[in-house]
Amino acid sequence: MTGSWLAQLAWEYGFVIPYTVAAESRTGYVPEPWHLRWVGLPLATLLWEQAYPTSGYPTADDWLLALEELMGR
Repeated sequence: MTGSWLAQLAWEYGFVIPYTVAAESRTGYVPEPWHLRWVGLPLATLLWEQAYPTSGYPTADDWLLALEELMGR
């Protein structure tokens, strides 16, 4: 029950599940539905709108790397 809630609503609080079944081939990590990463509400919303849990692309890591590049880190 709690896992279902997290999978559906964590993005509303700025969290994403970075290692999904769909992204396994891209990330190299087995799915970890308990693993949450706070990325902030704007990015979590964008990823949710792009259906990241089922698409496999983009992953949360893709966006975080892009943000780092934009910020010059």
